[in-house]
Amino acid sequence: MNSRRLLQVKGVSYSYGIKQALFGVGFDLLPGEIHALVGDHRAGKSTLIRIICGALRCRKGEIILPEGKFAGLSPRKARQLGIGAVFQEEMLVPSLSTIDNVFSGRFAVYPGGIIRWRRHIDEFTRFCRKLDLDFDFTKPVGQLDKVNQHLVEFLRAIYFDPSILILDEISTRFTPREMDFIYRIILDMKKKGKGIIYISHDMDEVMEFADRVTILRNGRCRKTENIRNLDKMQLYYMTYSHELSRKELRQANYELYNFKRYNEAIIRNIPVGVVILDKDNGIYQVNQAAENLLSPFSADELTLEKIFSRIDKSSVHKILLAIRSKKRMHLENLPFGDEHIIDFFCSPFTGDAGELSGTILLINNKTEEHNAKEYMRRTEQISSIAELAAGVAHEINNPLNIILNYMDLITLETQKESSIIRLKKIEKEIQRISEITGSLLSFSKVNNVELVECDLRQALKEAVLLLKYRIEKKKVVFSMEIPDEPVVITGNLNKLEQVFINLLINSLDALEAGGKIRACIRYENNNVYAAVSDNGPGIEHSIVSKIFDPFFTTKIEDKNSGLGLTVSMHIIMEHNGLLECHSEGGWTTFGIRLAACSSKTYRKEIID
Repeated sequence: MNSRRLLQVKGVSYSYGIKQALFGVGFDLLPGEIHALVGDHRAGKSTLIRIICGALRCRKGEIILPEGKFAGLSPRKARQLGIGAVFQEEMLVPSLSTIDNVFSGRFAVYPGGIIRWRRHIDEFTRFCRKLDLDFDFTKPVGQLDKVNQHLVEFLRAIYFDPSILILDEISTRFTPREMDFIYRIILDMKKKGKGIIYISHDMDEVMEFADRVTILRNGRCRKTENIRNLDKMQLYYMTYSHELSRKELRQANYELYNFKRYNEAIIRNIPVGVVILDKDNGIYQVNQAAENLLSPFSADELTLEKIFSRIDKSSVHKILLAIRSKKRMHLENLPFGDEHIIDFFCSPFTGDAGELSGTILLINNKTEEHNAKEYMRRTEQISSIAELAAGVAHEINNPLNIILNYMDLITLETQKESSIIRLKKIEKEIQRISEITGSLLSFSKVNNVELVECDLRQALKEAVLLLKYRIEKKKVVFSMEIPDEPVVITGNLNKLEQVFINLLINSLDALEAGGKIRACIRYENNNVYAAVSDNGPGIEHSIVSKIFDPFFTTKIEDKNSGLGLTVSMHIIMEHNGLLECHSEGGWTTFGIRLAACSSKTYRKEIID
C-alpha cells in the first residue's frame, strides 16, 4: 500500500448549536485502502463524512488532499477534487430520471445551452453494460423499486471515477446479491489505487474487507489500527463501550461460545480425518472420521504415540520432524496398520500475531480407493490370463486326447504286465495334465456363469461332504458355524462350492495331523461373510498380496498348478464379491464377502 495519502483530516471539530458533535478528529486515507469508520450511534461518523464531502463546513481543522489544504469544501468542489459519496439518506430527486440525477451539475451542452441528452444516454448505457446492468434510465427514479433507487445513488457516486469513495451503511440498503456486485466494484477500485471510506456497524463485514479501521466514540477519535492486529471481539469492545454490562458480557461470551461450537461442528463433520494439536503437541480436537479410523481408541484416550503406532517408524520420524520444525508435510499411500491405506498431511497454523498456535493433522482414508484400483488391476490381469488360459487349454487338450486314444490301443495290444503298469502310469500323468487344462478352461469361462438365488450354506455343506474323508483321514478337527435358516444370495452353487473346496484343500494341505479348521457363514450389516480358517504355519505378510496371482504357489509338491486361489478369486469377483486373506494370531483366514438378500440368526455345528 502506497504511503502517499489521498486524504488527511486534521483536528476537525463541529457542533450543532450547543451540541458538540466532533472534537478535533483526525485520520488519513491511503491509496488502495479500504478504511472503515466505526462507532456507536451519534459517535460522529456521518458528521465527519459530510464535512469531507462538503455537505457541512467544519468549524475548526483542515482537510488535506493532493491538490492542497482546505478549511472546508463545497459539494461541487468535493466532486471536482474526486470525492464521491453515498449517504444513509436518499439524495435523489424522485421526479427526475436516472440520467438527470447522475449528471446533475455536470451536463454537457451545445453552444446555446442545449443539453446533449443523446451523448449522456449513450455514455451511461455503455457504462452500465460494462457492469452488466439493465434498467430504464429514462424513467423517473421515483417509479423504480427501492433497490434500483439505491443502485442509482451508488452509480452516481462512481460514474465520474472518484479517487475517494465514501459509503455510509450501504449494506443495510441492499440484498446480498447487490452487495456482491458492490463488493466487486470496491475491490476493483482498491486495485486501481483508489481509497474507500466505509462506514458499517457490521463487525464481520469490517473484519473481512477493511485494511484499517478508525474508531469514533462520543465525537472523538479513539484509535486507528490495522485490521490484522485486531480480532472481532477486541473491535467490538473498543467501539461500543469501555466496560460492558453483565448482560452485554454474557451476550458476547454466548456469541463467542456459539462461534466456537459452530467451528468445531464443521471440523467434526468433515469426511477427512482431522486431528488438531495445541502448541505443546497435545491433542485438542479429533473429528468423527479420525475417530472411526483410529478405533478402538476414543478421542479421550488418543495420544500421538497411539496414532503413530500404526505407521512405520521411518514415516513417523519424518512426521515428528515436520511438526517440531513447524513445516508442512504430505505423505501419500501410507500403510496404516494392517487394513488401511492413508494420505497423511500436517501443517502448522498461527494466531493473529504470527505465533504458533498448533498443528493440523489430516488423515485421508484411501483404503476403498486403493482396493478399487487393486480390484481393477486384478480384473485386467485375470482377463488377460483368462484369454491365454483358454488358448493354451484348447491347444493342449487336442493332442492329449489323441495320445490317450493311442494309449488305449497300445494297452489292448500288449500282453506284458510291466508294460501295462508303465502305460497306466503314463495315462495317469496325462489325465493329471488334462485336469490342469480343465482348470484353465474353468478359469476362462467364469464370465458365463448363470447367477440365481441360492442358499450359500448348501455350497459349504457340499464342499465339506466331499472332503469329509480327507478331513477324517488327516485327523483334523473341523468346526462349522452357520445360521439356522437359509442364507439367500444371488450366485451359482457349483462355482461357490468349487471356491469352498479350494479353500478347504488349501487348509488341509497346510496342516499336520491334529490341526484345526474353522468354517463360518454370518451376516455383517447388509452383506454375507463366509470364511475358512486354519491354525497352520500361516502366510508371511510379505507374500499375502501375491497369493491370488495366477500360477503363484507356496506348495513344493509338483502336483500343484497355483491356479486354485486365482480361479476362486475370479469366481467371487464374478459374484460382485470380495475374497480376502489375513494371517494373524496363529490363524490364517480366507474371507468371502457377498451381497445378502436377508438377515438371519446363527447356529453352530461341530463335525467330528
